[in-house]
Amino acid sequence: MLLRLVGCPRGIHFAGDTAQCISKDALFRFENAKALFYERFSGSTVSTRELKPKLLPLSHNFRSHKRILRVASLVMELLYKGFPELVDKLPPEIGDNFGPKPTLYVGTNIMDILKFEEEMETPPKSDVEHGNSNEFGGLRVILVRDEEIRDNLRKELGSSSSVLTILQSKGMEFDDVLLYDFLSTSPYSDKLNILEELLQRGHHTDSYREDHSGDRSHADWTKDNIVLCSELKTVDTGE
Repeated sequence: MLLRLVGCPRGIHFAGDTAQCISKDALFRFENAKALFYERFSGSTVSTRELKPKLLPLSHNFRSHKRILRVASLVMELLYKGFPELVDKLPPEIGDNFGPKPTLYVGTNIMDILKFEEEMETPPKSDVEHGNSNEFGGLRVILVRDEEIRDNLRKELGSSSSVLTILQSKGMEFDDVLLYDFLSTSPYSDKLNILEELLQRGHHTDSYREDHSGDRSHADWTKDNIVLCSELKTVDTGE
């Protein structure tokens, strides 16, 4: 639709990130955009060179520190190996600052810890009344899978707690981000061992064909595990 609004390909600029394309039924890829570009302007008066848009990766990340970006790069590696047709292969992002290592917490008293942290981080009431809060983010946020988990967690922690779904948090910035109970509530939680296999075997779809007498293709594997692709994209967005 956007390409049909212009009559000349010169000066058109598209920007996006296929790894953060987490809305339902959204399968944007730059390769698809290039194909549409060629179809729209081929046969016109433009040269063949102009029919091939240049892809400029923006790999310098000014928002996250290096250790967060390393985790994000690991998630992207899993996506590249498992679903190469659904994401664009881009260079890993780089950052300027090191920062602390991401921490995984496993325990039964997580609610007590979250309540304590919320009490420590809740801004003074006077700041909110005077409009000193940051509309683009804040000190800390807890990200959850869906609205049901968000609402339940807000009841536990209090209505003033910063609890958002990952989709709600897109475009916002926070100093600290907690991914709460994400993998255990995943519809793919019983098959997460595939992640380890993807890393160890290089490309899990190859071993999948060997174990199934060669009757299944890579497209079959992708179809069977498409939920995992969505889960990895959501985790990457949360980071």
